Amino acid sequence: MIQLYICDDEHIFCEKYRKMAEQILGRDQEIRTYTDPCIFWEELKQMGADIVLLDIDMPGLDGLEIAARMDQLPCKPILIFVTCQDALVYQTFQYHPFGFIRKSCVEQEMEPVLLEALEEWKKRNCRFTFRSDSQLITLPLEEIFYFEALGNYLNLHTEHTVYRIRETMANVERELGVYGFVRIHKGYLVNQQAVYRIGSNEVVVKGNNVLPIGRSCREQAREQLVRYMMS
Repeated sequence: MIQLYICDDEHIFCEKYRKMAEQILGRDQEIRTYTDPCIFWEELKQMGADIVLLDIDMPGLDGLEIAARMDQLPCKPILIFVTCQDALVYQTFQYHPFGFIRKSCVEQEMEPVLLEALEEWKKRNCRFTFRSDSQLITLPLEEIFYFEALGNYLNLHTEHTVYRIRETMANVERELGVYGFVRIHKGYLVNQQAVYRIGSNEVVVKGNNVLPIGRSCREQAREQLVRYMMS
């Protein structure tokens, strides 16, 4: 079940967004609405949410301040700003929102933005299951930084652990390519979410790991990674 929290200091907008979201997301959803941003923030900290529709301009605690605090959360929700002041959109870029909805265009913009957020949520909740040292392990895809080929095995790298698995790079790429894993070299498959710098012949992923870009993969890999980082 997907959890959607809506925060707007005007009740009429909260109810409008709730009804629209119910129709767009279907049955498997839980929607909570808040007109008090302080209460919203406290409940978000305690219970978490998958997607947040957040008004930018609110008295007391505005949407930008709440967005800044979201870095404290153990699992940051997919953030969508809603605003009637288009000029404020430029101030939100530092918080890396997933999308924007203009109140003046909510009937046109709500559905495509929410559907894209739903697809992103599905990706984030996908997991990779494998065997390592006779153990069956399941990891969320976002925890996997990259795969490294070593003979007949792969090393699966996460933030704190390297797992050795008996699998081929081609099979893993076939399974995870649709979820943003990019082949940058015959010996490396990276999670685009883990890449934070792209050079001419290398990429840097979380943990300051520098990985080479192979000549045969260079054009396609760089194009896909740059497109993701610019989105």
